[in-house]
Amino acid sequence: MTDPTQHLWPQTLAVLVGLIVGLWLHLRWHPLREFFSEAFSLLQGMPWLVIGLVVCYGLTVSPEPWTVPLDDPQWASLSLKSQLFHMLPHAGLGLAMMIQGLVPPWPLALGLPGLLVWLLLKSKVPMRRASQRQKSRLNHGRLPLALLMVVSWIWLLLEGVACLGVMPTWGSWIVHGLRLGMESFTMVLGQLSLITWVILRKECSAWDVEKSVEDVRERLQSRWLAVTVTAGLGLLWILAWRGVDPAEPGLAEFLVVEAAVLFAALPMVVAQVRGSLTFILARVMQVLRVTALPLLAWVISALAILVLVDFSGQSFLSLAGGSGFGRWAVRIFNALVLATMQSWLFLALVLTLLRHGFNAPARPAAGK
Repeated sequence: MTDPTQHLWPQTLAVLVGLIVGLWLHLRWHPLREFFSEAFSLLQGMPWLVIGLVVCYGLTVSPEPWTVPLDDPQWASLSLKSQLFHMLPHAGLGLAMMIQGLVPPWPLALGLPGLLVWLLLKSKVPMRRASQRQKSRLNHGRLPLALLMVVSWIWLLLEGVACLGVMPTWGSWIVHGLRLGMESFTMVLGQLSLITWVILRKECSAWDVEKSVEDVRERLQSRWLAVTVTAGLGLLWILAWRGVDPAEPGLAEFLVVEAAVLFAALPMVVAQVRGSLTFILARVMQVLRVTALPLLAWVISALAILVLVDFSGQSFLSLAGGSGFGRWAVRIFNALVLATMQSWLFLALVLTLLRHGFNAPARPAAGK
């Protein structure tokens, strides 16, 4: 009897060669090669990002777009063309995920109440170098931060009650709604923190980790309204992602990916620009207009790379066969490769939008 996985060896080898050659071309000849190369150099100093994503992938339950694709029993029987198209839906959701929320929101949302307590305590002692206007903005953002902290602790308490199995049906609905809200805040805070970290890394010649953490906290707290609105949109992204079935791709999935690309500049603008919501929205449209072609080039490259990475990971799982240590080793290796590629592509996106979208900063809104 012919081994159904026999043809996977040459196919997987060919895809790996194509992936390696493609990565080399991105660093040497791609129109965005400067940003891909700079992102690679930047990632070398951020191993914590890759390791953190690998841990998050292990904690996230499938079929979230943040998970590593699991073994498909029909994979070995599919043709190469079918296999590549089979990976396209998951790669598309992974693309949308990178744009709007690289950090998986669950179960990290369980740590949000503690994080908010830390932010509130730190906000009581503004940095000495902060100006009077900066201190005023930070104090103005303390009340919304305190309200969010109270709500998050109430939600965490209700989650504990629900785990005991004594929660009525209507209470379960409330817990589920609060959970979605906390997940969206976790996702957006993680995304904005990473973007702000990259921006500060580019701006500072002498890198100080403690100072940079304080700068990230100050920026996010002083822009609490824009962060809240972004979290509201993040809630829509989460609901849309979970409402799409990658096994049966269609128009809904295409719209999810397209919407994520159209609003790709929103987290960047919130992290970079201070102003009214109207001003921020206008700035998002301006950045999208001037970065349309670079963004399209990044989308095409990122989608192709994710398809090849997912294909290789699925093939390795099929070739590993059975169960045991070897299979778990392959899964960990797949998670490491996927986290590295997604981190690299995410950093390249941030650098691309930063360079093309903010070379000529818009005039600040009146009174801001």
